[in-house]
Amino acid sequence: MTSVVTVGDLPVRRLVGLDPALRHLETALDHVARARGELDDASWTPGVGARLAYRAQESQGTYTYRDVTVSTEGWSERDFREDPSMPGLAGASDPSVVAERLADVLGPATWSVDPVRYRAGSRCVLRYGAETRSGPVRVYAKVFSSRDFSRAARTTVTVSRARELAGAVPHVMGVWSDLGAVLVTAAPGRSASAVLGDPDLDAAVAAALGRELGVLLARFHRQGHPMAPSATPTDRLGLVEEELTAMRCAAPGLAERCDVVVQGLRHHLPSSPVRRLAHGAFRAGQVVVGDDGRLTLLDVEGACCCDPARDLGTMLAHLTWAGLHGPGRRPALVEASASFLAGYEDAAGPVDPESLRWWCALALLQCAARRFRRLETSWWPSTAGLVEAAEGLRRVPSGPAPADGAPGADGAPGADGVRGADGVRGAGGLLGATDLLDAPGMARLLEEVVLRRGSSAGARLSVESAEQLSVVAGRRAVARYTVRGLERSRPTTVVAKAFAEPHRARLLHEHLSILSQGPFATDGLRVPEPLGLVPERGLVVYRAAPGTPLDRLRDRAEVLRGLRGAALWLARLHTCDVVLPRGWSLSRERANSRVWSDVVGAAYPPLAEAAARVARGWSEVAPTTGPDAPLHKDFHPGHVLVEDATTTVIDLDEARQGDPAMDVAHFCAYLEAFGPDRRDVRLPQAFVAEYAQASGWSPGESLAGYAAYAWLKIARQWALGSGPCRGATEDERRAGAARAVTRGLAWLGE
Repeated sequence: MTSVVTVGDLPVRRLVGLDPALRHLETALDHVARARGELDDASWTPGVGARLAYRAQESQGTYTYRDVTVSTEGWSERDFREDPSMPGLAGASDPSVVAERLADVLGPATWSVDPVRYRAGSRCVLRYGAETRSGPVRVYAKVFSSRDFSRAARTTVTVSRARELAGAVPHVMGVWSDLGAVLVTAAPGRSASAVLGDPDLDAAVAAALGRELGVLLARFHRQGHPMAPSATPTDRLGLVEEELTAMRCAAPGLAERCDVVVQGLRHHLPSSPVRRLAHGAFRAGQVVVGDDGRLTLLDVEGACCCDPARDLGTMLAHLTWAGLHGPGRRPALVEASASFLAGYEDAAGPVDPESLRWWCALALLQCAARRFRRLETSWWPSTAGLVEAAEGLRRVPSGPAPADGAPGADGAPGADGVRGADGVRGAGGLLGATDLLDAPGMARLLEEVVLRRGSSAGARLSVESAEQLSVVAGRRAVARYTVRGLERSRPTTVVAKAFAEPHRARLLHEHLSILSQGPFATDGLRVPEPLGLVPERGLVVYRAAPGTPLDRLRDRAEVLRGLRGAALWLARLHTCDVVLPRGWSLSRERANSRVWSDVVGAAYPPLAEAAARVARGWSEVAPTTGPDAPLHKDFHPGHVLVEDATTTVIDLDEARQGDPAMDVAHFCAYLEAFGPDRRDVRLPQAFVAEYAQASGWSPGESLAGYAAYAWLKIARQWALGSGPCRGATEDERRAGAARAVTRGLAWLGE
């Protein structure tokens, strides 16, 4: 097996200069070199460290794997069988356990166990070999992490039973649930990528193989909709944005170009209504070409229901990459690409060209990003070709490219602290605060929204007043209007929110639509009613919600009633059956919190070290997996409007799926920091009690991590004088930041 990275080729000092979290990398790699190990896999998370897997030779030509973790504190090593994410790996690697379990199926035999591929914390492929009465037998076991096993096993078994794919995917011999392993028959032969990688490959042979690969993929896509998870374009965009983190650290200029392409992709999501069972990671390296020419498709555990153009785009992107780092093979690979697409369309029908371009551009970016994340430094210079190819596939909307270190989810500045130019730039032109306060222009735009909504056709609207509510430079602007014409007898208060990135407008409109028509459609728990979306302007319009923000209430009875309403609202959100488009990303929030701690440290140097400890500490105790429920993500008293028996929660821009404890911790931190009576510690307790009774929730270990995260966010707001800290004096800001950092450390036990 070819190693991913040659230890001696890694520019260690340059890497340490890029990321101080790698300062122990040199010592760890010296150890690997002395052990004559071959680095087989690497995963770098800037600010956190790296995870390395290397093969070490044992006696009689056998190999084992070692798992190396490099962190800010040091480095450590363990045998791959001790990986805590795969507790069944030790048993699945034990020849005596294998012999006992396979005896009933294949008879008594002495089995050898050889690790073939190991990805630390994720999965491991093992090869079992034995001489039985009927001859030599080879079986492969794939051991998954506890997090991934159930889904991977279910999907693998379902796909293997598909009649259309008989003989085209390995047969599942068994599932060892207690060991987290799936056993499949061996598929002897060479990988299609090895065949296409032959420098002497004839173009005609490449074209023939490409066509067969296209027909194979068409067979896979004909399987309809088995029980496989759904995957959306937005999901994939979010994943690629996470994977760009390492590139942003190592090649910020190239990452900036990627961010521009990502922005363009968000503006033009593929509109194909077709959804099929897709492989999810289809490329030549996933296909084995047998000695008889038969093709076998491997690694089907990632299958999902999505746009079939995703698989096509992934394959074409990887063929492009193969041509970039093997220029001599480029003519043959061009033939293979054309034949692959032709073979697919002959078997499955025409492919939507716009969807194909979109998915291919995204796959090119992902391929480039992974070269950085996996520390494949010798290939970094070639990745510019991938980005250039992606740029050529997408029409990027006008407007400035995002700065390196683009804003985080809650409006955190980039790494350089720059938020961007004033106003909000949408795909249709500048839509800043001035435009939002243009009453005649907004009246015409609101009429267009009403007409798009399909009601009050031909209505004539007038804007009697326009008031700017807020502007976050370079991100969004919000204004409120008194409008006549929406209702016959009285004026209507309407809010318009314009985003620099139109996809954020689409998300907010989708959140409001789903929730207002679902769990918050009746009784006294509400969200604002959406009135319309103008996607090309990045504009969402909704009916203003009545009520007083909870943090402005002063009467204790009203405060307690408001807290109860907030708790009931949050419990309903967390227990409803809605699935929101985005998910909580631990890696992205880690990156955000590092930026926040830098902001605090730059404003108040005495707090720098403590803020950095909070940034590191919260994510160490936050779970990597956990409950998956709809979250508000920015839930605090200022977003809860109380009006008699009605509680309306606003600002659902950042809503997503995640751990309910995040919302609870966030609300309690802001209640303590900015609530109606900050001295009364019983208010957070009252909220938690009401919420727990309504939802059945009980505090777990994750609460402390999310609370520390929220307090660091508050410290950043004090340092910047933003959000609830706007208008505070310098002394108030310094004291507020110090208290917030102290509270964050307290939640971490410091």
